[in-house]
Parts: sequence; structure tokens; C-alpha cells
Amino acid sequence: MPRWRNWARTVECDPRQIRTPATEEELAALITGAAGDALPLRAVGSGHSYTPLVESTGTILSLDALQGLLDVDSASAQATIRAGSKLKTLGGPLRERGLALQNQGDVDYQSLGGALGTGTHGTGVSLQCLSAHATGFRLILADGSTLDCSPTQSPEVFRAAQVSLGAVGIITRIRMQLRPAYRLRDETRVVKLEDALAALPDLLPRCRHVEIWWFPYADQVGLRTMDETQEPPKDSPFKRFLTEVVLDNWLLFLVAELTRWIPSASRRVSPLVAKQSAAKPYIDHSYRVLATGRFVRAKEMEYAVPAADGPACLLAIRDYVRTHQPPAFFPIEYRYVAADEIPLSPFYRRDSAVLSVHQFAPVNHNPYFAEAEKILLEFGGRPHWGKMHTLTAERLRPMYPEWEAFHAERRRLDPGGKFLSPYLRRLFGETPA
Repeated sequence: MPRWRNWARTVECDPRQIRTPATEEELAALITGAAGDALPLRAVGSGHSYTPLVESTGTILSLDALQGLLDVDSASAQATIRAGSKLKTLGGPLRERGLALQNQGDVDYQSLGGALGTGTHGTGVSLQCLSAHATGFRLILADGSTLDCSPTQSPEVFRAAQVSLGAVGIITRIRMQLRPAYRLRDETRVVKLEDALAALPDLLPRCRHVEIWWFPYADQVGLRTMDETQEPPKDSPFKRFLTEVVLDNWLLFLVAELTRWIPSASRRVSPLVAKQSAAKPYIDHSYRVLATGRFVRAKEMEYAVPAADGPACLLAIRDYVRTHQPPAFFPIEYRYVAADEIPLSPFYRRDSAVLSVHQFAPVNHNPYFAEAEKILLEFGGRPHWGKMHTLTAERLRPMYPEWEAFHAERRRLDPGGKFLSPYLRRLFGETPA
């Protein structure tokens, strides 16, 4: 029996089979062949979600063979992209055609389909999550049929598919609204946490991207800003290696191991590591600046709170850490995402501040995450679907005004719950078939 596990090693399962269809026709045949099977069928891109979205005792369908650009329209700045395409493979080919994704997160291991399915995002007070930039999908439904949808063609299906957790069908093609290729000037300075939060009203309207990295127990944070520039790329391969591989990964791993065995060391080393966050201006193409290599495995919980409440929420977590001193070393990442109209988006009709809480993978995350989650919920937080959280339908339903409409459409498309794993049934409040 094959074994599957996700990138973070937080989920492992023994599916009956793992298949990698090479064509949409082969994928449709596999779905059709499983129509009468009682076991669930789940699709996987890169396995970068921390939650058991893919976990199944039935069939796991890898989309690794369904990658690449299908067509690019430079005039409209749109492209049709296979859903299994990894984000890290798109930047170069799009730039050759004078285009770029409008935004992306700080890691690019995910498949495009997986990133959209979970509401993945970058940072930018005026920038929406990736799903909001999709203008069309091709879906293989539970009966093996193919359906193309867009805002004007089967619009109810399109809205449900924008953030669907893979529960309405398997997306094979995505039409994305892009923009002209651009370069970013990236700079990080170290300041006190209170000063960083006080600077946000000035920085957010004039900087394309703003984010804060706060190491628990440190008074200072890394305040990162990224702005469009016409300046040519200013890249030193050695400097990039030193920053991303040596400092951001190996040094982080060594210090994390130290705090793993000596938890009290977190209070001493966090301020020292925070001071290393400063980085001189760096200029390159957008996809090279926005995403950086992350090799050290960590567990992650993320919530989106109302934008106006973001600073107070971060300070509340800071006060909890100072008072209770949990074994925490990995940083909290603080970002902004603009509102959208997607039924299951964490940013549905609400500009949001996003707090990403991390824990070194070998360390027990439960005490720290449990208390942080309470604070995030007190501030009205909605969880990222691909990051760790403890909520089920009872708590989730009131957070999403179109919750019932989404599930009505999902049930119409998949009446037998073929794409529902046990985890999704608990998440959605569905009884077993």
C-alpha cells in the first residue's frame, strides 16, 4: 500500500492508490471509474497545506503531470495555466512574455490549483488573494464530466470554485488575470515593534508590500517594504545565498534546535536573531523578490482578522508570550490582504490583517497554538484553510455569510460527496454518506 505525507510532515496517510494522470482525459476516466466507490477521492498539488485536506484511504490524484502554460494573451494580460503548475515555474516563462502574477506569497512551492483552493495570498493592503485574480476554471466533476466556468459562464460554479478546498471538483485549468512584468525594491530594517505598528498608517498607502516579522521575546522586528521600481536588477548571487540559505535557513535551523533542547534559550536568542533581519536594498524581478527559499520545516497556524484590529491582535499575542513564556522561537509573520467577494475566502468582504504563527516542526505546537488561537478568535479571525486550526462547521458557519450557498452548490456538483474526505466532512459538518 502506498504512503503519502505532506511537506511539513504534519499529515501522513495510506491511500489505496496514488495516481498521476498525464491528461485531462485520463483524470476524467479515473474519476468516472471511482464513481461507485465508497472511499473518497482527493487531488494533491505540492502537499504544502498543513491540514489534512488530502488525507484519504481511497485514491489520491497527483496533478504533477498537468503543468505548464497553455496559452498567453499579452494584450489582455491573461494566461491559461494547468492547475498542477508550481508557482516557482511560472515567473520566468511569464516574464519572457512581458507578464507577471499580480502578487504571490513568500514561498512558491505550491501548485497554482492548491494555492487558489485554499485562499493563499501575499501581502499588500490593496492586493487580494490569488483566487481573486482567477477569471476562469476547467473542472472535472464527480461524474467525470468536464465543466468550464467563469464570471459569465456558470458563475455560481465559478464563485464556489475560487476557494473550494477541492470539494466541488478537480480543477485542471485556470485562467489568470496577470499584469505587466515589474521589478521590486526590497528592503528590511530593524525597529521596535511599537514603532513598526505606528509607522503602518504612513507605509500602507504608499508601499506596494509591507510585512512585519516578529520573533517572540524580541522587542525589535524586521519591517519589510517592497515597492515597484524601474531600476535594473541589483542581485549578488553570493549575497542571495548568504541571506537565504545560510542566514534564513541554516542559522535558523541551528538556533531552533538549540531552543528545542533548551526552551529557556528562546528569551535570549530571539532578540539576537531579530537584529539580523536587516537587509540592504535588493532589486530584482517580482517573482524573485516576493518568494524566498524556506527549507526549515515548521508548523503554521494563520488567521485573518479585521485590518483595523491587526496591531492590537499582534500586541495581545506579544503580551501573552511575555506573561506565560511558551516555548516559542519561530517568528510571527504579519501582513495585509484586501477584501474580495469569494464565498469561502478568509477575506470575504473584509480588508484583513493576517497573522501567521509558526513553531519548529519537532516541537509540540499545541500549548502555544491553542492560546494564540483563542486570541485570534477573540479578534474575529478567520483561519487559512491550508494552515493548522481547530475549527469545525459549528464555529465556521457564522464566519461566512455565503456558507450555505457554497455548500448547496457543492452538493449539487458532488451529490455523493465523492471529494469529501473524513476531515472535510468534519470541517463542513457533513454526516458520512
